[in-house]
Amino acid sequence: MRKFQFFCSLILTVLIILPILFCAWYLYSFSVNVPFWDQWVEIFFIRNFVEHHLSLSTLFMQVMDSRPVFPTLFALFTGTVMKYDVRFEVFIIFVLFISAFVSLVTMYAKDHGLYIRSLMFFIPVSWFFFNFYLISNFLMGIHVSQALVILALLCAVMLLDRCKTFNVNFFLAVGASIIATYSFIAGLLVWPACAILLLLQNGDKKFRLFLTWVAVSLVMFFVYFQGYHKPDITPPIGASISSPFITFAGFVTSVGSPVTHNPFFAPLAGILLLVLAAGLLINNRKDLCFDTNGKWIAILAFSLFVSGAIVAGRGGWGSDVGLAARYFLITFPGIIGLYCISLNYSGLSPKNRDSVQDKIPGDPIRPPRTSLLNVGFTIVALLLLLTGICSHVAPGLKEGNDQLEFYENASYLLKTHEFQSNDTLKILYPHIPFLLEWTAFLENNHLSVFTDEYPDLKGIIRLNEATQVSVERVNGIPVSTQSGPVTIDASKNATFSITGLAVDSRNNSLADAVFVCINGETDIPARYPLKRDGIQAGTGDTNVMGSGFAAYFSVDNFRNGMNNLTIKILASDKSGYYESAPLRIIVVKEKREF
Repeated sequence: MRKFQFFCSLILTVLIILPILFCAWYLYSFSVNVPFWDQWVEIFFIRNFVEHHLSLSTLFMQVMDSRPVFPTLFALFTGTVMKYDVRFEVFIIFVLFISAFVSLVTMYAKDHGLYIRSLMFFIPVSWFFFNFYLISNFLMGIHVSQALVILALLCAVMLLDRCKTFNVNFFLAVGASIIATYSFIAGLLVWPACAILLLLQNGDKKFRLFLTWVAVSLVMFFVYFQGYHKPDITPPIGASISSPFITFAGFVTSVGSPVTHNPFFAPLAGILLLVLAAGLLINNRKDLCFDTNGKWIAILAFSLFVSGAIVAGRGGWGSDVGLAARYFLITFPGIIGLYCISLNYSGLSPKNRDSVQDKIPGDPIRPPRTSLLNVGFTIVALLLLLTGICSHVAPGLKEGNDQLEFYENASYLLKTHEFQSNDTLKILYPHIPFLLEWTAFLENNHLSVFTDEYPDLKGIIRLNEATQVSVERVNGIPVSTQSGPVTIDASKNATFSITGLAVDSRNNSLADAVFVCINGETDIPARYPLKRDGIQAGTGDTNVMGSGFAAYFSVDNFRNGMNNLTIKILASDKSGYYESAPLRIIVVKEKREF
């Protein structure tokens, strides 16, 4: 029987760990090394650090609503040690998130132990904690700030749950809350959430602990908001309060977003979660077990505080603002806290392994001294958690694929920035002067996408033989439908695009690189290799299935009038390059008057 129980425990443990492995695969498969939007601010700090201009006041400066001191320290490490490879930031976030999960497991084990039944009830928590849609936020390395907040929240709650007097746990919790505060503005809400935990605890010194915590919190709020200014691009604070319906709709939408991001069902899920929380407290009002449930109530309160803050600070953008994926990172713990509260009240997963028979698999669960209503509440909480898991699998995979394509495109634009127009580069960061300045810093220091440079064809010989290469589309129009030169009206098409396929026929493999050559003078790198639906006839090798290429750049790279465009294909062994027959391109940059 003990071997059977060990085997069951092993299987359940594997099921708990499995989503972590899936997420490791997800992040490895979809992460791209390119800074995007808010991440460019990290380059500002890295540059100041490298040039010895980073002062303490600069480190604590306000960025949007936040003062991201600790995320900036991670960015400095990534920028100086890891050549600012954004994928390393993604790895850091994943490690932080796993650490937060360990804190969650520790708190759960304190209530329920780690037995067959308790492990079984924890499986949904693990799969929800590491669902793909939530993890998709990590593909943008800047979200290390939110990961730090979640880690700090769970660590602070775990430490204070063990704290009955002034000891090292209390001061470590203060430290964790300070890290949360100076990681992301939502980290400020860790202070009131933990204050609730201290107030609910049993102990002779709980009021001293509570008052001390409140005093430290007030000091931190005062220091944080010294010199604070509201970002210009955000709506006025409390803009939605003038409409109670919009405020309520925005709040319940944010509360329900961990269950589903459907704009119709999210508010309903939010209302159901609030009703469930109220029902649990009312049904167990005679024995609320705050000493046990305090930590979970604090986690639930944090998520509710965050939802309220989202409505207050961003409600001017509409009632569905809480559905934004980036907010999912800080609102999701609430449903886990509610689920754990319901488990404690129902007694379905008792800590004492002898209180409920685990000897016979499938034996009906008969928890002692509980009500069927509590069991019903737990079932509802479990169903909501399972819905949150299922509803985010397909969107998470889609988000991963979409972000992979988008960031690979962004990476290409950054690496070929000298051939791109400023309007196109705004995709990377809207403030072009800063973008160009920081791009020059990255390029000069061989950071980020510039650690791997495109080969220079000037020192490579041209091969006097043919290879398989074809141009399929120019500006989205099939070349096969064109008769004669391709005409481009620069006033209507600021960007020129070209797609096709190319292989190294001599080596029967993919080429090393592909370039678009304009008038024999300018070699513009293309994105290569890109996946294709099938193999080009005659190659006879599955290695060329990714033989597609694509290039897009400003039409200003052409001269006005007739241009010759060729495709240069660098052989896989870099022994030389092939060059295609010229494609004639007529670019009209000026309108002629008759």
